[in-house]
Amino acid sequence: MAIFKTTDNNGGKQLQAINQEYGEIDFKAAVSDIKKISNKTLAELSVEENLLIFPTKLEDSADLLKDSKLGNLSKSDNEKDYIFYTENVAGFVGINDTDISITSRFAKNEEDFFLHYMIQKVLNLNITNLSFSSSQENVLNLLIYIFPRLLQKALSQGMYKEYKTFHKNDENVRGVIEISRHIQKNIPFEGKIAYKTREYSYDNTTTELIRHTIEYISAKKDIAGILTSSQEIRDAVKTIKTATPLYNAGERQKIIASAIKKQNHPYFTYYVPLKKLCIQILQRKKIKFSRKKNRVYGILFDVSWLWEQYLATILKQSGFIHPENRKGIGSISVLTNNIGRFIPDFYNDDFVLDAKYKPFDKRNPPSDDLAQVIAYMHILKTMKGAYIYPSENENAEILNELGEIKGMGGMLYLCPFYIPQNCSTFFEFSEKIKKMEAKLVNINENGYNTN
Repeated sequence: MAIFKTTDNNGGKQLQAINQEYGEIDFKAAVSDIKKISNKTLAELSVEENLLIFPTKLEDSADLLKDSKLGNLSKSDNEKDYIFYTENVAGFVGINDTDISITSRFAKNEEDFFLHYMIQKVLNLNITNLSFSSSQENVLNLLIYIFPRLLQKALSQGMYKEYKTFHKNDENVRGVIEISRHIQKNIPFEGKIAYKTREYSYDNTTTELIRHTIEYISAKKDIAGILTSSQEIRDAVKTIKTATPLYNAGERQKIIASAIKKQNHPYFTYYVPLKKLCIQILQRKKIKFSRKKNRVYGILFDVSWLWEQYLATILKQSGFIHPENRKGIGSISVLTNNIGRFIPDFYNDDFVLDAKYKPFDKRNPPSDDLAQVIAYMHILKTMKGAYIYPSENENAEILNELGEIKGMGGMLYLCPFYIPQNCSTFFEFSEKIKKMEAKLVNINENGYNTN
C-alpha cells in the first residue's frame, strides 16, 4: 500500500518525497493509480460513485467544478520520479492500494485546524472537541461533519418516497389477489383476502439508509453530538426516525447493498449526494480493508469555495453583500440595458473585497486579478478595492496599500488574514482566529475606511 501526504498549493513535490509508507511499495503501480485521478477537474471526478466532492454540483454551479483540479502529475528531471502539483483542493482520495491525503497548507503537526474550523463555520456546527488530521479515522469524522448539512438539504425537497410492494391480507382489496397465499392463510374463509399492492412509502431503501447512518453516528460517543448541535438538525433526525418504523439494525448490510444498486430518483436530486455520503460513512472500514479494482473513493473540498463561504459568515455581519457568485445570485449589470453581468465576491458602498485563496504574501496579484477588481470598482463607483487572502505572516498589517489606480483613480490594497500558527489545541486556534474575525467585523474601525 502507498500513502502520499501533501498540502494544497504545494508548488510541486516529488512523489518519493511525500511518500509516507515505510514498507516496500510498488512505486510504478502507485504512479499508475495517481495518473488515473490527476490532471482531471472535479467535474470529471464527480462521476465516481464513491467520491464525494464538496460543494456538490447541486449547491453551486458546475463552473466551479470545471475549474478546480485535484492536482497535476508530471515527469521530474529525474526520469524515475514524478512531480505532483496540487491546487485549491484538500481532502482524502484513494484508488486501489494508493491513498493521497491533502491538508490545507496551514496544517501543522498532522492537525488541520484551519480546514476543520472553516468547515464548522460554513456548515454552522457548534462542536469543539473534535479533531481532523490526515488519519483514516479522522477522515471518517470529516465525512460525518457533512451529514447534517446534506440531510437538511435533502429534506428541503420533501421526504423521499417511492413505490414499494406490500403483501396484505385484509378485506380491503386494492391490488392483485395472490391465490396460493390466500389459500394458505384464509381457509376456512373468514372475510379476508390475500393480495399484493404497490403504494408510495416513506419507509424505503433510501430513508432506511439514512436511518442506519443516523444510528451509526449516534453510537460514536466522540461525535454523536453533531446530531443534536442545533434544533434544525434535531428536527431532521426526528423526521427520518418517524418515517422508518421498520428499521432493523441487523439489516444494515442488506440496505447498503440495495442502496448501491438502486437508481437515483429524477425528482429528489438533493438525496443523491446524501445517499453517496451515507454509503461512504457506513462502508468506511470495508473500503479501507477490501478495495475493488480501480474504484476511486474519498472526499474532496474545493478550499477556495470554502474560504469564500467562511469569509461570508464574518463579512455579512459588517453589511457586506455576498452575491454568491457560484450561483449567479445578486450579480451586477455591466451596461445600463442589463447586458452583461459582474459578480464581485463582497462589496458595500465603499469597498470591493475579492476573496483569494492563493498565497499572495510573496507576489503581487496577476493582471487578470487586477483587471477584475478594478472593473468591479468602476461599475460600483467605489474608490477602494482589496484582495483578502489567508496568510502565515503574523506581523503583516491588515490593510496594505498595493497602489493607486491610474485614470479613474482609487486605491488597491492587500488584506492578509492571519491564520494562527503553532497552536497545540483546536480551542487555542479558535480563540486566536476569532481575534482576526473581530477585526473584519469592525471593519471601519480597523483601518479599512481610509478617508
